[in-house]
Amino acid sequence: MQVVAQQILSAQFTGGTNGSASTARKRPRLLSQSVVALDVAAILLGFYAAHAIRNADFFAARYGRLDPISAYLWLLWVIVPTWLWLLRRYGLHDSSCFAAPWRILRNLFVVQLIGGLTLLSATFLLGRLQVSRLFTETFLATSYVILASEKLCIPAIFKYMSGRRRDFARLRVLLVAAGKHGWAESALTRVRGHPYWTAEIVGREPLYLNGADGEHGPASTLAELVRWRGILNRYLVDEIVAATAWRDADRTLGLAQACSERGVTLRIIVNPPPAPVGRYYLEDLGAGDYLLSLETIPLRTPALVLKRLIDIAGSIAGMLLCGLAYLFYARKIRRESAGPVFFSQSRLGQNGRVFTLYKFRTMYADAEQGLPDLLKSNEMRGFMFKLKNDPRVTPLGRVLRRRHLDELPQFWNVLKGEMSLIGTRPPTPGEVAMYLPHHHRRLSMKPGLTGLWQLNGNEHVNDFEDVVRLDCAYIDNWSLWLDWQILCKTALKVLRGDAS
Repeated sequence: MQVVAQQILSAQFTGGTNGSASTARKRPRLLSQSVVALDVAAILLGFYAAHAIRNADFFAARYGRLDPISAYLWLLWVIVPTWLWLLRRYGLHDSSCFAAPWRILRNLFVVQLIGGLTLLSATFLLGRLQVSRLFTETFLATSYVILASEKLCIPAIFKYMSGRRRDFARLRVLLVAAGKHGWAESALTRVRGHPYWTAEIVGREPLYLNGADGEHGPASTLAELVRWRGILNRYLVDEIVAATAWRDADRTLGLAQACSERGVTLRIIVNPPPAPVGRYYLEDLGAGDYLLSLETIPLRTPALVLKRLIDIAGSIAGMLLCGLAYLFYARKIRRESAGPVFFSQSRLGQNGRVFTLYKFRTMYADAEQGLPDLLKSNEMRGFMFKLKNDPRVTPLGRVLRRRHLDELPQFWNVLKGEMSLIGTRPPTPGEVAMYLPHHHRRLSMKPGLTGLWQLNGNEHVNDFEDVVRLDCAYIDNWSLWLDWQILCKTALKVLRGDAS
């Protein structure tokens, strides 16, 4: 399989060389670079338009005139990098987004919202509060209209350019499919619909022929090479796009060799092994090697780095609150029940890493010894223990739990990197020992102080499978925006004093 995978990935580019790889990716890369240039132009145009509108007589008579635009150019050092990063982050530099106008408008609205908050924060932190709020709001409106117009017009521009090309200058493409797989037809349809694929489809051929239904493998690579030489002699073609299943990858060697001989670009759409979750990503390792990765958890490095920075800042603030709570509650905890102020317990973190979790002690000192007698009263179905009116909890412990103050020491776990502010619930080793295979996926990200399960009312969730479902939903849909929503709703829940 490893050899086959390397053949597939190398065959996506004519001849499988590094130079060919660069050539094969030139068209989508050129599109991306062109879109970035257009985005910069749209942002600058929106900036200048906002200044002109704000200085129009209608607004100037009511709010006074702004300073010359040169006084605000420093804002572009914040605006341009922020907007370009957000546009890329929300897929507005990808060619696939141009097929869905509603997606462009929706994602662009999110970009403007986050960008606007960033811009306001920057003006506050830099001490430039004299920036007109109406000017900022006008810029958000004008840049949204101009960016949306730009992105909605790009498909029409490519279509127009394609129609204006003379026959001899138009890219001529031959489509090839293995059998009659539905996914192959769908993939070729997407190729035809790509905005940068301004090409003429000159024909359609089966990938290989060695049986009545055309779905069996070739007798030999040499026989297929001879067949493809004959096919290429019949067509005037610049590129070939082939769709094949993963198991048939080695059957493209004859086609790849024929294309190499003729200098024809070969692009292969591969249908990799199906996975219930996750996405495949292709990376160029250099020297003609490519790495195909199935990523089942978020691996967007910049966003995860920012998440970690937020964790550090939040944990430092949380440790200060923990210190204040310790000064206020430590003596009361000891007076109510003999024993330590802090409760520590082994938990499993990301991918099974063992760490020690800390809490303010809310139970009597011998609580662990009393657990076996309470298992028959467990209110949770599955591999988790929960008892609403647990007799082991002290009166003060109930107060601490209701206000979630018992979890403040976990900010130390967050600071050390063992946990995150937002994540899944960290289980005990005993719980994990009973897990079924699909339960382990909830351990694929760092556990958190709060998450979807805690937020959606863990007092009402009585089935461990529902906990797993919520944890996996968080992993599959993770984003900084989702973390922010959970954090805000958790803060409101704590202020209301909802029971955990």
